[in-house]
Amino acid sequence: MVHLQSGLRILRDMKRSSTGNHIIQDKIAPLFMRLSMQSIIYVETKSTHYKTALARALMEVSGKEMIISEEFESLEEARNTLNQAAGGLFEVFYMWDDDLPVVLQSPENLATFDKYMCQLSLWNLAFEKFVVSKSQDLASREIQGAALLKIHYTTAKIMASVLPDLSDTRAMFGAGITEISMEYLDDFQIIINLSRSLIAAAEQDTKKGKPPLTFSSDLGLIGPLYYVCINCPTVSIQKTAMELLLRCPRREGMWDSFVVAQMIQQYWEFLARHREANEVSMEVDEFGFPVPFKDISDQGSVHLAFFGRPTETNMTDVSYFPPPEVTPLESVSSPSPLGLRSNPAT
Repeated sequence: MVHLQSGLRILRDMKRSSTGNHIIQDKIAPLFMRLSMQSIIYVETKSTHYKTALARALMEVSGKEMIISEEFESLEEARNTLNQAAGGLFEVFYMWDDDLPVVLQSPENLATFDKYMCQLSLWNLAFEKFVVSKSQDLASREIQGAALLKIHYTTAKIMASVLPDLSDTRAMFGAGITEISMEYLDDFQIIINLSRSLIAAAEQDTKKGKPPLTFSSDLGLIGPLYYVCINCPTVSIQKTAMELLLRCPRREGMWDSFVVAQMIQQYWEFLARHREANEVSMEVDEFGFPVPFKDISDQGSVHLAFFGRPTETNMTDVSYFPPPEVTPLESVSSPSPLGLRSNPAT
């Protein structure tokens, strides 16, 4: 986070004084946008003031906004425009006032949120057309890259869509997100299916002496699998996500799979204790709803306990889930088995 903040200040000064702004807009600003998206797990432990300041700094140095075409010409174009839409949504998330309901958020933030939600929807339409028209011409690694983009899109879609609507008068901080997420089980399953295929492909590549998957928007699989483990309302899908996370020990940008797996397990333990306490006390908020997990004193303690410390951790306590069967290599050799456009249950 220190490097990100320092880099944003340097980038801001360069943008103000430099005549070669195209280099900043085309190369440097997208890099910082990807870095900022990786940092969301850190930023969520900070104060509202901190998050707002970071969002404004990102907006000040963001590159030239790209227009989302009807159909992408390349995976690179799809990657850059997805980063733009998802990054814009994350900036809005940082600027929400969690103590207010959605309807009382600033008009500027609501308008920005609608703008990037629209971009995310347009991105999916353009991506679907790209997959249909270009899939036969894509190499195996490009197909895997497309699957990774689909995972990132689906994760961003869930994150943005499960927010309370304008009719919900509760503060945004923990306002019924778990209940709303039930309708996105198919999307969670898409993340699981595509992640399983990519991990199986990487395992087969390793057995054949090939290098691992190199195409990514820096984030990779760890972040989406973490999100499923923490937010999916179905325990079986959460456990499958953990199994997959344990099958792909790696570091992706700021994300370390060992640290994340331990953090998830401790979060689950906190959540179980909270639910047990609620069953005993039946504690409710001012509207009569059970007090959400995010309202208790454990909020953020899992994040703070694990990030910022050495990442060489003992995995003994989190390896008790049996690994699922490895998918054969043939299942990731063409677009259809990857599930880019298939039913999530297949």
